[in-house]
Amino acid sequence: MTRIPTKLKPWFEARRHFKLSHAHTQMARELGMNPRKLGSLADGGQEPWKLPLPEFIVEFYRKSFGRSEPEHVRSLEEVVQAEERGRKEKQARKAEKMVIPAGSAQSAVPADGVASASRRQIRSRTLASARDTRTMRFHANHVSSSISGDYYQAMFEAEEDTNDPDSPYLLIQRQFETSDGGRCYIETHDEKYIGHFLLRRVEFTPERLSIEFDRPSDNLVSVTLSMAVSDFEEASQVIKIISGEVDLQ
Repeated sequence: MTRIPTKLKPWFEARRHFKLSHAHTQMARELGMNPRKLGSLADGGQEPWKLPLPEFIVEFYRKSFGRSEPEHVRSLEEVVQAEERGRKEKQARKAEKMVIPAGSAQSAVPADGVASASRRQIRSRTLASARDTRTMRFHANHVSSSISGDYYQAMFEAEEDTNDPDSPYLLIQRQFETSDGGRCYIETHDEKYIGHFLLRRVEFTPERLSIEFDRPSDNLVSVTLSMAVSDFEEASQVIKIISGEVDLQ
């Protein structure tokens, strides 16, 4: 059975509770809505001035993107499957790197893996978000990237497979199926940093990811990392495509 990522579990519950279609669920995610607070937007019968939640989502999406629904709809199950495929492919590539030629006396653990493990132990406690109004900071112990058709994604997580809903994470997505005006979808554990943004600046090294959004405040995210060079090269290509540094045309 495919594991549902912690960040998507509230969306499965919201879809079931509010009887949302796949399209409505995807639109709400692209709009940066909080799945735990959708109830405050819905007309529960006591607030007739409110639109029913599906209609509210469509109207908000139309005002934001100029169309009433995404041109390509992916269900939550498809999103989970795509992430699972990416995770398994990454594990397979790592397993291949661990194979030792016959007669070799070298350890099966790469040297950079030992160093990374040591750094993770030292930095096991995730840095709290900065208290200023401009920068959100945390340390990511797990980094993954995936490509599904015209959709590109990079995920930075403080802890993998955690059940803590407040565990820090950063999700960066971009689709090239339709014109997006150069905007990326950003999602984090901090609601102030959720939405579609133009990126002014992206700096990515094996030790740090820094991104700056095109807005006046709460516009900086800094994630410290401990990545092996091979893992960094894989994620770096995806980040370059998402940021526009590499042109797909």
